[in-house]
Amino acid sequence: MSMSSPSELELRRLGQIADDLRETFSERAHRIDVAVGVDPYFGTGGSPSALRRELVNGAVTRSASAIGFDFRSVCGSGKELRSLTGNVDRRYRIRRGARRADSSLHVKVNTESALTHVDDEGLFPVEQWAFVWTVSSENQIEEVIIAEVTGHVAGKPGFLMFGALIPLGEHRPIGGSNSFEPVDEDLPGFDDGDADGGFGQNPF
Repeated sequence: MSMSSPSELELRRLGQIADDLRETFSERAHRIDVAVGVDPYFGTGGSPSALRRELVNGAVTRSASAIGFDFRSVCGSGKELRSLTGNVDRRYRIRRGARRADSSLHVKVNTESALTHVDDEGLFPVEQWAFVWTVSSENQIEEVIIAEVTGHVAGKPGFLMFGALIPLGEHRPIGGSNSFEPVDEDLPGFDDGDADGGFGQNPF
């Protein structure tokens, strides 16, 4: 089944969430470095990455609540935005990504993730999308992108395939292929603190 495209109104609302996320990082991301500096245990394992995820989730929660966009927890610590438009249930999983040296994007995925399976048991057809955030070397939000999930490639871990990248808010992507990858301390395939995967390379 081919996926629909978000409406202009939906894109504007998602763009507002993206810019609120940027503003929150601009104001508060330095506290992560402070926390790591106070206690060396915060600098081990996945702690800095976990703190960034919490900051992102808090910012998205507040912004989505303010504009009336459905935001909920899924599969443990996973988070997603949901939009029911007409007869389409569109779901945007919150994921972290990073650009590779060649500007491509890639993210690992657990093959048990709900994102690798089609949900056809609901009243309306479900579309799985990504809401991707990337972080600059200055620990600021660099890009926020949405993309539809189109499939996955199995592996240990595997990765998801998805369609066109749609930039949100004030920044725009620098180009490259459609995949993204976590780059710091997390266990393979679990960069968002859950077992529900992420988004990966477009095969085209």
